[in-house]
Amino acid sequence: MVNGARRLVLAAVLVQAALILVDICAFTLPASRLSRRPARSRICCRALEDYWKVLGVPAGTEIKEVKRVYRRRAKEEHPDVNKSPGALQRWRKLSEAYGKLIDPEYRRQWSAEEARRTTAAREEARRSSSSPGASSRRPSDARGPSTAGFQGFPKTTETKKWAAAGWDAFQDILRRADSLRQPRAGGRDGAAVREFQASQADLSKAQQKLKQLSSDEAYYLNLTESHRRSGQKKEELRSGLRTLEIREELKKVRSRIRTLSEQADYWRSVADA
Repeated sequence: MVNGARRLVLAAVLVQAALILVDICAFTLPASRLSRRPARSRICCRALEDYWKVLGVPAGTEIKEVKRVYRRRAKEEHPDVNKSPGALQRWRKLSEAYGKLIDPEYRRQWSAEEARRTTAAREEARRSSSSPGASSRRPSDARGPSTAGFQGFPKTTETKKWAAAGWDAFQDILRRADSLRQPRAGGRDGAAVREFQASQADLSKAQQKLKQLSSDEAYYLNLTESHRRSGQKKEELRSGLRTLEIREELKKVRSRIRTLSEQADYWRSVADA
């Protein structure tokens, strides 16, 4: 009976030791630590971006513009003026975002995070360009967006600018342009011209949309000011929010116009070469 009791005690000790060993391994495994790092990084990134969105300004906006937007929006959301539900909470969030976005230390951290993202994106693009699926490229192609790796491409400033601005996004267009440059029986220049004309048509549509949005922005700005003078707070808030929405659309359209303009310049250089 004594031996049986000893065996039970020994078994209990062994089980306890095994549990302790499992806890130690789970704590010390590098993979577990590594798996937690990206989550913290993502949370940090979201926190860095949220304040720009709360205030309603593009990321990286200068302090002077941040102050101007905050004064306008804080006046709209102040509980003494805005009696709608949640106005106090929105006003507090605006104040918190404003305090962060004018803080030099916060802006320094945000700039460092943006630089880290850019570096990571470039490294990812470099690894993609040097992967086995890209074996048809020469070694110089893996260094980044340079048109020197494509035989027969016109070495113009417009071409280099276009390639640097949208290398990954327009790989298919570059391949199509390269095929147009290969010697074959007729139709080469005509195909390049058609691509150029299509780019010009898209650019014209985008410019028309930009003109319309600019007109809408001016209209809603005047409407907001009119409501402010007449003391119509709800109408002022609605028109002000519509103005912010239009400005976001304007930002996207301007970015698209830059891309289309660079694309059209590139196809023109291919067609004229």
